[in-house]
Parts: sequence; structure tokens; C-alpha cells
Amino acid sequence: MRRATIKDIAERAGVSTAAVSKALNGKPDVSETTRARVWEAARALDYQPNSLARGLVSRRTGTVGLFFLDRDTRGFSHPFAAQVISGLLDTLTTRGYHCVLFSTPGNPHATGEPASYLSLCRQWQVEGAAFMGLRLNDPALRELARSELPVITIDVPLEGPRSTMVGVDNRRAQREAVAYVASLGHRRIAFVNGHLQAAVSLERLAGFREGLADAGLTGPDEWTVASDFTEGGGYAATRALLRRADRPTAILYASDLMALGGYRAAREAGLAIPRDLSIVGFDDIDQASRMDPPLTTVHQERYELGRSAARALLEALDHGRSRAWVPVPWWLERRASCGPPAA
Repeated sequence: MRRATIKDIAERAGVSTAAVSKALNGKPDVSETTRARVWEAARALDYQPNSLARGLVSRRTGTVGLFFLDRDTRGFSHPFAAQVISGLLDTLTTRGYHCVLFSTPGNPHATGEPASYLSLCRQWQVEGAAFMGLRLNDPALRELARSELPVITIDVPLEGPRSTMVGVDNRRAQREAVAYVASLGHRRIAFVNGHLQAAVSLERLAGFREGLADAGLTGPDEWTVASDFTEGGGYAATRALLRRADRPTAILYASDLMALGGYRAAREAGLAIPRDLSIVGFDDIDQASRMDPPLTTVHQERYELGRSAARALLEALDHGRSRAWVPVPWWLERRASCGPPAA
């Protein structure tokens, strides 16, 4: 069967071949209505673009790489990552880009030679790359940042001529969470953090400490626990905190999954939330509003986080512009897991 051409798509969509070329290549100077008609016609004709041949001529392949460094084996079904990835893919594919997904181990304690992201990008001829789940001080990432490729990271600062970080103001958000529980009268406030190879862990820890200082509070070092962002990690850390004679009356968590583990540990200890223990999470995953009681948490626009990352990548690819940081909105979602400390 004859392979469909750009001319075939133009005839079916009722537009010029130039408009088809612009729409398929993600160019901005074409209306969304036309773009949609072109892609509908392309799908109906089972159009298969020859990205390699196109790349040899124009040095553009229309392909980007998405690297997801998985820490807890959930992969793309992770409750936080799934929405971010959807936002990325929806935005990039609408603009005509193809995405190559890479899922690699993200164990912060892993040893051995790291994968060469730059080699993978060149092998797959990607024009730019977006990263989630990165460790700090990753030599393979620094190598990529020094290259000519646009690099977008989610929640990881990265120095490079074409590098952009997309994310919320983690420090300010965690600081506000502390201020909220302090305003309820809590003085014994603990923090269960993620692993310290994550940039967000360092930022949220700094925000926690600043929030305590703002409220004129202090606490033993043991009230700040480094965990791993998982439900099991949150459970273990909370059990240890609740065994203390000076147990905290409020615990803040660097992720909702860890807060979920905290709920389980509190109930096993015979504590009621929030009567005996107030809990605050971070992320506002879908499950947070359905927890019993519903979880107070820092809300991140996860889908918008992915869209913002994709838009930053498109801006670099199509216009050669890169910004150091693209902020994403957040707010403290106050629900029923917090209350004043027991008298």
C-alpha cells in the first residue's frame, strides 16, 4: 500500500502543504484549529513521518526524551509522577513532537558507573530532554547540561547554557505549612523528610527550619527524620517519633505518601487525628482528599507542572530561549487532619 504523504494530508484536511508541514513539526505560526485538523487527517491516513530523513536535512527530528528515574518501582503509575508525565506528553504531542520515554533506576544509594544521558540522547536523536526523579550531583546530568541540548528538570536546579528548572517554591511552601500548625498552638513539631539526595528534600528542610525560627520554636534534632518519600518510610519514621517520651503533637511530611504511612502508625499507636496528632503532607495527590480525615497538604498543580516543563522545552527548541527557573503555583490545602494540640 502506498505510504501517505504531506500532500495527501493537505488534501484531506483542506489546507496547504505548508500548513501541514508547520503543524506536523510543531511550529507556533499555525492555528490550533488547523493543527487539530492536520493531525486528525494524519491519523486517519496512518501517516508515518520519516524523522531520520527529516533530521538529516533540517537537523530537527521532532523527538524529545523524557527521563524518569524511578525510586520505588511504581514507574509511570506513581501518584505524583503520573499527572506530571501526562501534562508533559499532552503538551508535546499536541505540538507534533514525539516522545521517547526512559525509565531508569533512581536509587539514591546506587553505586557504579551512571548511565550517560548524553549518549542516549544522541543515540535516539532527541532534540531536548526533560528529567524527573533526579539525584543531586549526578555527573551524567552535568555532562548533558554542558552540551548543546536543551534540558528541563523538575525540582532540580541545574547550571547549564540551555538548562531550566520547573517547580514550586518548596522552601516557601514548607515554611507556610509550619506557620499554619504553629498558629494552631503546636510547639512540638516534627518533620519527616525525603532522602537527602533529592533537591526538594533540602529545600523543604530549609523551609521547615525557617518556619520554626519564625515561630520562635526549637526542637531536638531527632524530631527531623530523613526518610525516602514512600508510605513505608513514612510509617517507620512516624513509629519512631511516636515512641519518644517527648513525642511531637504535629508532624509534617515531605510527601503525601509518607503522610499516609504516618496515618497508619498513629492509629496503631491509638492516636486520633487530629485530636492527638496533627498531620500535614506535601503534593496533594488524588488520595489526599479521600483519606480519613482528609489530609491537609501543600497542593502542587501536577498536570500544570508537566505542561510548564513542556512549554519551557518548546520555548528552548523553537525560539532558543531558556530560563533558569519556571515557577509553578502552589497553595496550602487546609483540610481536617490538623487541629489544636490536646490540652
